[in-house]
Amino acid sequence: MSTSNPASQAKDNAAAYVKSLMDLLGDRDPFEGQSKLHNERGPESVRKMIRMIAGHDLLHRNQIKRMKRAHEVE
Repeated sequence: MSTSNPASQAKDNAAAYVKSLMDLLGDRDPFEGQSKLHNERGPESVRKMIRMIAGHDLLHRNQIKRMKRAHEVE
């Protein structure tokens, strides 16, 4: 789907990103027990990294909703 609206493009890109991540993970947790080194937070599990990415995405989603309400945009 191509569109010239940057907001619609961002929404489509985000949806595709989340779908790709979920397809990669599937129904199981292939990263269980694995940890990686984050350059600012040190060692953390891949599961925690994924949860933080998801939480960050939700933060931005809620910010957009608040901005739309403030500017009375549907």
